[in-house]
Amino acid sequence: MAYVGTPLDTTNAFQSLAGKRFSGDASTTDFTLDSTPNSTLDIEVFVGNVRQDPNSAYTLSGTTLAFTAAPPSGTNNIYVVHQAKSLGTIDVPSTFTSSAQTFSGGLTLSGTTTHSGALNVTGGLDLGDGNITDVGTIAADRVLGDSDSDTYIDFPGSDVIKMYSGGGEAFRLTADKDVLLYGPGSLHIYDDHGIIFGDGNDFALGANGGESEFVISKGSTTTGGTTGKWTFIPSTDGVYVDLLATEGKGPAHGLYQDDGDDNGDLWRYGQGSSDGDANDIISWSHYGGGSWAHKMRLYTTGNFATSGTHAASQSFDYAEFWEWKTELANDDKITETYGMTVVLDGDKVRLAEAGEEAKVLGVVRPNNTSTMVGGGQEIEYKDKYEKNVWGEIQYEEYTQVTWEDTYNDVTVKHSYMKDRIPAKRIRHGAVKSQENWHTLESNFEKDKDGNTIDLVVPSTSSQKTAANYVERTTYGKDKGEHKAGDKLMRPKLNSSYDFTKSKSYQGRDKRRKEWCVVGLLGQVEVRDSAIVPTSWIKMKNLESGIDLYYIK
Repeated sequence: MAYVGTPLDTTNAFQSLAGKRFSGDASTTDFTLDSTPNSTLDIEVFVGNVRQDPNSAYTLSGTTLAFTAAPPSGTNNIYVVHQAKSLGTIDVPSTFTSSAQTFSGGLTLSGTTTHSGALNVTGGLDLGDGNITDVGTIAADRVLGDSDSDTYIDFPGSDVIKMYSGGGEAFRLTADKDVLLYGPGSLHIYDDHGIIFGDGNDFALGANGGESEFVISKGSTTTGGTTGKWTFIPSTDGVYVDLLATEGKGPAHGLYQDDGDDNGDLWRYGQGSSDGDANDIISWSHYGGGSWAHKMRLYTTGNFATSGTHAASQSFDYAEFWEWKTELANDDKITETYGMTVVLDGDKVRLAEAGEEAKVLGVVRPNNTSTMVGGGQEIEYKDKYEKNVWGEIQYEEYTQVTWEDTYNDVTVKHSYMKDRIPAKRIRHGAVKSQENWHTLESNFEKDKDGNTIDLVVPSTSSQKTAANYVERTTYGKDKGEHKAGDKLMRPKLNSSYDFTKSKSYQGRDKRRKEWCVVGLLGQVEVRDSAIVPTSWIKMKNLESGIDLYYIK
């Protein structure tokens, strides 16, 4: 049928007027309605079929209908009819035809809502457990969490975004692209992730794959890529800071004072201190002449070299450790031997006696008083490595093996001497102070159940290719005193060396009842009771019973 005006809404229909009945008991005055009227005039109230005066017989508070006097007893003798409006719901059309819709009140959505224009909500937007598939824009001043009114995202204007948690601001993104985090909470980054700096993934900051190291590296990962990395390694066995250079390069620490204004302000120390190349020595380099120049070197053999002289400010003599023929009885005897002269008795020493002036070797000295002392063996057991008759350490050839595998989604590079490959995976921070470290269970990595983890070495051709497995017996490039093609060599362990006693070992300076420091040349203090050779020159008296001599 034809009509004039707005088309009829055939989608939504008004429901009939709503009502509700109650039973009076001559004492109850308050009754609860199913919906909230706006005023007493919006409803008709009947008691025993008699309409009640809306201005005096009852009041409204929300859904509570309160009579001024309790209605009499009766079954369903009270009934209420809502007259002001029909009660019902109007469904939102499944499709809007305009490009944008504006809602001035709250909008509650359930299920998934798809819109292609701009959605402008000046009230609240409640998605419930539904979703919005947005192919246009959503304009809102605030987005709240589901059933959590004090946690929300706020858009206060001026190109600022704020995030609130528990009613307090937790995060802010400013118009200048600054990011602010507010306490008392902290920023937590999940396992195996970090912070990347630069549009081109210039630097990475974070933990390594096993969360055992804190790493700064070049590139987008904490593996260091091809340019090296800095690592901080805290462990139950110690705390380490490592500089890791990559293939063919050596690390170094730099010391720049006074903003590096003058050449003399610049020092570096490390394996790559002068030119950045790989090296097997540690060098201290100075830039004083306008280029990096070595000033000191420490070699793998333990030898130390300097480009200048060595100066000792307080001591004046050269001394060596010698073993007593007879071990001293106690610590008091040690002190009593200071300033006394000794003679050789076989390959050991004893106190000099009258008539042995010509045989005197030197004078006993306290620890740490001579300019230079030889033979202390403070670092390690003297026969740890095999030596020839001249005291030279003997070396043996070895094969170095490297390969890669993946563990806990992290690529791990393994590098071991072929005859010392561990049977189990080695944990980060493992103590490697002895050559048998690869056999110690304390160095093995363990899973969450406390079990050690087998280390799988590639064995077949396909496995070796996939793992980049390499064996080599020579140096691949020039490195310090070694040249490319030189054989890989290591000190040869003495078969009698006992690894179990390595930590309990003490140098000769800690065993003065067995060993003594004997001054051989220079200025020394001598007791007047000592047997003194005629070639020694008395310089002066120091105190009663002690004189200063020059040994030549």
